[in-house]
Amino acid sequence: MLREERLKEIERILREKGRVEVGNLSRIFNVTEMTVRRDLDELATQQIAVRSHGGAIIHSDRLLAERPYELRILMNREEKEKIAEAGLSFINDGDKIFIDSSTTGYCLAHSIPNEKRLLIVTGTLSTAVELNNRPNLQVVFIGGDLEKETGSSKGHFAELMISSMNFDIAFIGVPKITPAGILTTSSIDELMIKKSVIKKAKKVIVLVDSSKIGEPDFLELCHINEIDTIITNKDIDEGFLQTCEEEGVDVVLTDVKRPG
Repeated sequence: MLREERLKEIERILREKGRVEVGNLSRIFNVTEMTVRRDLDELATQQIAVRSHGGAIIHSDRLLAERPYELRILMNREEKEKIAEAGLSFINDGDKIFIDSSTTGYCLAHSIPNEKRLLIVTGTLSTAVELNNRPNLQVVFIGGDLEKETGSSKGHFAELMISSMNFDIAFIGVPKITPAGILTTSSIDELMIKKSVIKKAKKVIVLVDSSKIGEPDFLELCHINEIDTIITNKDIDEGFLQTCEEEGVDVVLTDVKRPG
């Protein structure tokens, strides 16, 4: 197969599945992984693909069928899955858990074993549907206005429901954390939901990959001293790690590095 034909076929697979992996493409086309990486780099140059760890996802401008939220689930997927796997170690049978609308939160929901017996509260449709497939889980869905991009509940009724609940653990994600430990977001609705959850949880665990450490987003959620644990990947900013140590926040580092 000529390279141009292979590139068109990779683009077709990207449009169909949303993502591709180097190893799988190498077997499909019977070429070396180095050749596949060069092909993906070429598609990235053409803004057809966006390179990710171990492969690529379709460029958002080429994405027609999927919502932006579903695209974000695919981005840095290996890191998110490792972070979610580490989060499982904090969960015990009988726990009452909140999982927010973050894409890493969805990965956590996806990784919960069938045998776990839990009560899980979420305000995100995709997460609720994923959890509802588990035979031993009781799933409580937060009502309210439905946000179109993420499929998550927001507004006064959502906050009111959360205010009447108590959680053993809350798993949340945020768009940005500063090296000085300020958790931030761009959404007023997300801000209010997360603030309500933090107040009602015995233990708050933030699931965040290292790309989120940097300049603040528009709205300040809280300082890191209001949470208990951060789960992230091991190439996290050193200054941020020092802040966590000074504030007595536990940090769990997974063994996946971001592609660089």
